[in-house]
Amino acid sequence: MANILIADDDPQIRLLLRLLLRREGHVVSEAADADTALAAIRTRRLSVAILDVAMPGRSGLDICRLIRANRKFVGLGVIIVSASATEEQVKEAGADAFLTKPFSPAQLLSMVGDLVSRAFNSLDERPLRVWRAERLLSMRDLAKAAGVAPSTIYLLEVGRTTPRPSVMRRIASVLGVDARAIAEFACAIEEYGLPPSSALPELDGQAPPGEGPGECHQPS
Repeated sequence: MANILIADDDPQIRLLLRLLLRREGHVVSEAADADTALAAIRTRRLSVAILDVAMPGRSGLDICRLIRANRKFVGLGVIIVSASATEEQVKEAGADAFLTKPFSPAQLLSMVGDLVSRAFNSLDERPLRVWRAERLLSMRDLAKAAGVAPSTIYLLEVGRTTPRPSVMRRIASVLGVDARAIAEFACAIEEYGLPPSSALPELDGQAPPGEGPGECHQPS
């Protein structure tokens, strides 16, 4: 089961896709315009966004470009659906897949399944708790060695915070891994539950600057 956004101004297409996806066990959000789609991307734990090109406000291609410009959404799969867009336009926008209207339900479900599998596999690849377990370190042991509170380790493991680069370097040093690996994991998992950084006003959450949710720091 995954959280999927359908952004299309045609209510009949939204209905068709909603029925298809819910039948597969997915949780579906809907948007009839670009502003509603951007709000859903910012606030919901999405795995896949299905974007129509021709919508009120920004186009689906514009939304896709915003998604790809913000590393908080590195794990979000994007499917562009259009009767007029070209392969080159879709590729330039950074979409993962392209469906030309009219399309077959089986083709859509296959694309969604591939993107959902990719999203969950990327999160499970090398989570922080696995690195910690491999070194026989308790959460408290790691926190003490890195000079941070145990709650910082817990929140980082479940994707509820991204510590500053200096903190991530200390944690990485204790674990014997590259600090960037921890940062990339934290940024990827945040996409499933936390608002993005202020890099793009259209996708901006309201988290304050500094350490904490909504700020994805990268070690230098």
